[in-house]
Amino acid sequence: MGLSEGATVFLTGATGFLGAYIIRDLLLRPGVRVIAHVRAGTEAAGLERIRETCQVYGMWSDDWSPRLSCLIGDLQKSNLGLSAEAWDKVEKEANVVVHNGARVHWVLPYETLKPANVLSTLAAISLCSTLSKPKSFCFVSSTSVLDTEHYIELSSSGTPVPESDDLEGSRKGLGTGYVTNTDDFLIRHLKGCIQLSSAPIIPNGLNMVPVDHVARCVVACALHPLSSPNIRVAQVTADPRMTFTDFTNTLSAYGYEVDSVPYEDWKRQLVRYVEGPHHEDTSKEKQEEHALMPLYHFVTGDLPSTTRAPLLSPTNTLTALAADAAPKPYPAVTTETVGLYIAYLVRVGFLPPPIEGKGKKALPKVEVGEGMARGRGRN
Repeated sequence: MGLSEGATVFLTGATGFLGAYIIRDLLLRPGVRVIAHVRAGTEAAGLERIRETCQVYGMWSDDWSPRLSCLIGDLQKSNLGLSAEAWDKVEKEANVVVHNGARVHWVLPYETLKPANVLSTLAAISLCSTLSKPKSFCFVSSTSVLDTEHYIELSSSGTPVPESDDLEGSRKGLGTGYVTNTDDFLIRHLKGCIQLSSAPIIPNGLNMVPVDHVARCVVACALHPLSSPNIRVAQVTADPRMTFTDFTNTLSAYGYEVDSVPYEDWKRQLVRYVEGPHHEDTSKEKQEEHALMPLYHFVTGDLPSTTRAPLLSPTNTLTALAADAAPKPYPAVTTETVGLYIAYLVRVGFLPPPIEGKGKKALPKVEVGEGMARGRGRN
């Protein structure tokens, strides 16, 4: 069943990084309408938030405005924080619900995260259970649920985790809400390695996928749901996968003085940096705070173990992509892709520029508009 012609999509998480790309992917399709769930004071303010977020990532088009509307809500409140009128509007108009919203936090406990992450999902499902208009439901989640010893051992034997798996291998207690945001961690890790002039040798494969490909997979699965009486999982995975070491080696390739060293040596360098050469001498100027300080205990624990990720089977995802007529972005991050990320981070001032002429490659030229520069660091 294809829904791309004349679909009306209700989208949560619209002002996040992935949400902005999902909006772009949807509104580049003629005839598709988007009703965005936004936390704001008014609908006008909500639409402005969406516009600013898209401008931050350099992809807003005024041509989208007639097919984009928003409803004010809050994931932490019952019924997604929607008014009765707004809830009724979604029931009657939307035929696709994409639940992409969530609250991500480093250390908050499960009970604090439960309303926005669990109860909001139940509310989004209930939107699809009404008789007003049949709806396709697409729930976006992290593959971190599969980063357990069970699935890592399964894939190490050469068997990718199937999309039909019952997730029993991920069953564990909910005593802690500790979550790591991979994108934030990897970007911080690049800067941290530049600060130390070294990078740890970690041969683990990274399931790192360009955001435009993730958005295309989400939209393809939402608009071309597989016919099944059961819930169908569609896994997004990089193919081929860049290793952790390959990722950090791009720094030296583009001219940064960063040497690859064993993880334990790198960890000792990080500890010395954090303690600082002026740790006890308050009369001297302090050095820049290390980029990985918010993740200090994570990166100095056992990074080679905690960054392992199982292989995933993307059969259902490939089926949805095949049914979708839109062009397919490349499903993996390459050295050139990382170079583009580095160039952007240099342009917005997050990273220092590399030594000119030092590397084998030159950073690509990137255009950074006012909105993109203003939005640096925004979630």
